[in-house]
Amino acid sequence: MSAVDKRVFRLLFAPIFLAVFPTACEKAPSQAVQPVPVEVAQAESADVPLKIRSIGTVEPIQKVAISSQVSGYLQGTFFAEGQDIKEGQPLFKIDPRKFEAARMQSEAALEQAEVQLKNAQQEVRRSEPLVKQQMISSQEYDRLQAEANQLQAAVKVQKALLKAAALDLAFCTIHAPISGRAGSLMVHKGDLIKVNDTVLVTINQINPIRVKFAIPEKDLGAVRSAWAVGPVPVSASLSKGSKELSVGKLASVDNAVDVPTGSIMLKAEFINDGEILWPGQYVDVEAILSTVKGAVVIPSKAVQTGQQGTFVFVVDAQQKAGLRKVVLGQAYEENAVVQDGLKVGETVVVDGQVRLGDGTPVNVRKASESTQEKSR
Repeated sequence: MSAVDKRVFRLLFAPIFLAVFPTACEKAPSQAVQPVPVEVAQAESADVPLKIRSIGTVEPIQKVAISSQVSGYLQGTFFAEGQDIKEGQPLFKIDPRKFEAARMQSEAALEQAEVQLKNAQQEVRRSEPLVKQQMISSQEYDRLQAEANQLQAAVKVQKALLKAAALDLAFCTIHAPISGRAGSLMVHKGDLIKVNDTVLVTINQINPIRVKFAIPEKDLGAVRSAWAVGPVPVSASLSKGSKELSVGKLASVDNAVDVPTGSIMLKAEFINDGEILWPGQYVDVEAILSTVKGAVVIPSKAVQTGQQGTFVFVVDAQQKAGLRKVVLGQAYEENAVVQDGLKVGETVVVDGQVRLGDGTPVNVRKASESTQEKSR
């Protein structure tokens, strides 16, 4: 390079070098990371009931649609709609007059058949010595004996007809087959009632009462194991958090899984003295299968969800937040049960996680301080 070229080079690049060099050599000033204010809670130990939750439908243990077994005009009704009914209580009366006449006719026919049988049997007894003396033929004696046997069978037939007539007369008064609550009356006095054609009233047994609910087939094993140990408590409420709560026990498990839904039907039985449960209602159901002793629980709002699963931020002794993956069990009231990843006594962040990263310094605040700042 010639002297002229070197001079040109210095004139062109010297200002750039002087501008850049001090900047490159100058050390950037350090900025301390400010602690993030957070609210914390400690992981605690608790005995947690293992529950299965579902939506159930209330149904009566027994439901009977009352119909008449004889035809006739309705003569009277002996109860009111919505009334409590006792088993055996008279409910309806069908006009019995034609059935009384039929019974009297059957009684007369029976008496006539018995008289004929008595005469035939006497003829047989008188013929026995005559046959031995050969004064009548054995064929004649056999005929008399056959007539007596036929009349004996006729008496049995008339007795059966009389019994049927008496039964029809008894059916004119319709009694309650079960105890329960009467529904709406479907007939009124003077209506023509036909045999098994019209439902007169429906009776539902509401105390005790049952609730049917479905659970996933994966929980069937746990239910059966719990049921094998002893009664499985089941609670039912009209809505989540409702104070109107009924407690019963598991009564039955269906014998097959419903293939389209992959669920199985269960039924629980409840004493319903207060009549909290009513047929046809939808209720929230909880079945308690067992109790996990000394489970690790934390507030549910401490749990975060990311691409790699659930995690929490744990605050260490240096007041730094560390990301910790956790395996959760079922929810317990307002808490979450941690099956793996956390120990009793460790501190977790329950508010302020948005600004945290792994290793971020934190400034722990009490819940009251956090609430006061939010209210400003």
